[in-house]
Amino acid sequence: KAVENGEIGESVTVELGFLQLNGLTLAGFPGETFHATAQAVKNAFPERDICTLTEHDRTVMYIPPVEEYALGGYESVCMTTAPGAEEILREKAIGVLEQFLL
Repeated sequence: KAVENGEIGESVTVELGFLQLNGLTLAGFPGETFHATAQAVKNAFPERDICTLTEHDRTVMYIPPVEEYALGGYESVCMTTAPGAEEILREKAIGVLEQFLL
């Protein structure tokens, strides 16, 4: 389940942003992602200099990796997506970034 525009639904749409400046790639994520998300993206492209950025305007709130839920932090309580959302975001971001870096 996800919350979008105040309504509970099956999915939420997010936008990713990528920008290349010289040899640096900026990868922008919605909401607040975690180090694990950034590290997974960076590990997928070890030959690239990638900086991940998060947007904190509460677009989709927090996007914690599934292992964060067991820790019981406020991020897992305040999130607006299901526990598997981070893995989906991670996979989609890597796929889109592969196309972007061609």
